[in-house]
Amino acid sequence: MYSNISLGIVGAGNMGGAILQGVLAGGLPRENVHIYDANEQRCKDLASANRVNAAGELGDIARYCNTIIFAVKPDDFMPMLNRIKLSERNESTLYISVAAGISISSMEYVLGRTARVIRVMPNTPARVGEGMTAVCPGGNATPEDTELACELFGMMGRTEVMDEGLINAAAGISGCSPAYVYMFIEALADAGVAHGLGRKAAYAMAAQSVLGAAKMVLETGSHPGDLKDEVCSPGGATIEAVMSLEQSGMRGAVMGAVNSAVSKMACMSK
Repeated sequence: MYSNISLGIVGAGNMGGAILQGVLAGGLPRENVHIYDANEQRCKDLASANRVNAAGELGDIARYCNTIIFAVKPDDFMPMLNRIKLSERNESTLYISVAAGISISSMEYVLGRTARVIRVMPNTPARVGEGMTAVCPGGNATPEDTELACELFGMMGRTEVMDEGLINAAAGISGCSPAYVYMFIEALADAGVAHGLGRKAAYAMAAQSVLGAAKMVLETGSHPGDLKDEVCSPGGATIEAVMSLEQSGMRGAVMGAVNSAVSKMACMSK
C-alpha cells in the first residue's frame, strides 16, 4: 500500500525527524517522502541525511503529497495551514496534525468542511521506536485513513484510536508523562548515588528497571497491582518502601500532575 502514498512532513525538528525515521524504517519508499521546514538549511540537512526529498516551498508539499503530516509547534500550525489552503492542492489529501491544542473543527474550518483530517498526539519516545500515539479521526476521515495513520505512527511504537474528546486525557498520561518518568528515574538514581553507587551505574539500573517494569505490564497483560504484589514479600524491604511512598502521597501527586496537564491542555484548545 505504501507505493500509493506520497507523504509530506511539515516540520524538520525533533518530532518531524522522529516521524521521518519511523516511516522509513517501516518501509515507506524514500522517493515517496517530501519534507519542508521554514528553516531551509535544517530541511536540506535532514533530507540529505535520510535521502528523501527536500521541498523548497510549502506549496510543493501541497502539490506533490496525498498525505501530509504537520509536525510543527501550535503557534506555527495555523499560518502554515492557511498557506496550504491557498496553494494548488489535491482536494482528497489526508491531513494529519501533531499540533497540541488545535481542534479538528479548527482545521476543517480552514481547509473546508469536507477535508479529511486526523489529529494525533504522539510522545517523544517515538524517537527511539517506543512512542505512544493517540489517534483521533475527524468526521470525514475514512476507516482506511485511520488505519493508515495507525500504521504510520505504529512504526514508532503503539497507537490507540479514540474520540477527540479524550485527547487531553491522553496528553496528560502519555504525551506529558515521559517528563514525570524521567523525574522518577532521576530520583531513583540520586538515591542510589547517596548509597554509594556511581552515577552512570545508578542511571542505567534505574532506567532499565523502569523499562522492564513497563514491558511486564504490556506483555503479560497483568494488572500493575498484581505485578507490584509479586515483588512485595511479607515483611520485606519492598513493601517497606511501598508504604513510604504511600505515606508520601505518591499516587495523589501523580494523579494531581495529570489533572494539571489535562486542565492546561483544555485551556490551550482552539
